[in-house]
Amino acid sequence: MIDKKELHINLPNMKSFDETCAEVLRELQDKMNFGLWMITKVEGDDWIVMKSKDSAYGVQDGDVFVWMESFCSRMVKGSGPTFAPESDRVMAYKEAEIGRKIPIQAYMGFPIFRDNGELLGTVCAIDKSPVPPQWAEYQDFVASKAAELSNAYSCEYKAQLTASKQRYRLSDTQDLIQVLLSHDWNSLMQTHEERARISNLPYSVSVVKADLKLKVDSELTTLVHKVIGRENFLVYHGKGLFSMLLLDCSAPKLDAYLNLLRATFDNFGADFHIAGATRSEARGLNFAYDQALGKVISLGYRKQIA
Repeated sequence: MIDKKELHINLPNMKSFDETCAEVLRELQDKMNFGLWMITKVEGDDWIVMKSKDSAYGVQDGDVFVWMESFCSRMVKGSGPTFAPESDRVMAYKEAEIGRKIPIQAYMGFPIFRDNGELLGTVCAIDKSPVPPQWAEYQDFVASKAAELSNAYSCEYKAQLTASKQRYRLSDTQDLIQVLLSHDWNSLMQTHEERARISNLPYSVSVVKADLKLKVDSELTTLVHKVIGRENFLVYHGKGLFSMLLLDCSAPKLDAYLNLLRATFDNFGADFHIAGATRSEARGLNFAYDQALGKVISLGYRKQIA
């Protein structure tokens, strides 16, 4: 089993999480030319690619795989090593379902933890051919990069959570932008997809589906809008469905928003389901929205506790 305390250390880091991801992937690829390097996030059964550097598999940022099928899920449990230059020689990896779907002959991976010690995801690499066993000497370096990613994520998450709570306390309900109409959503998404491509700023979306028995009134809508703030966009489609477009919102910032939204709906006494996704350059905003919407529609309602 991987020692969380050993890997999660406080490192001075003023860069954003996205910037840290890009830098870490460049450094790792320079040292070890695996066919694919990824920084991933685990959400329930989903194994989400947040950032990738791929020359062999066609994997893109935003791709979603099944967590329990992965080599990483076995590595985190301690069933397999953090480095396997010939992964078919490791029974835990040879039996993993993902290896039956794509060719994998080598693996390296380390967990990334949240500030509270919970698993966030992994930094990992695979290749279609065995790799030099001498790369084992880089394991401490990769472990330090996992700790750096953990710290960057936690710092950005906590900063956003603090800022959002402060904004919520200070917001004047009379000064909030009016909630947009449902038919505005498509044009809003199109406009900001173009802006995202030009600006290269991170965007995220969130979807909440509340129980139809709930009378969604102006009070709840105002509370939701107070959480996300004036700089972001809220659409209420009716029948308990809310959509939110979150500007300059990376994965850690999205997590902060989702936790505050969960608390808001829970305090309101609503049964609901909530999901969010971060835009990737390869997939765009509509793909992220389809991911989030698909989750809340397929899973139905349940009361979520932050």
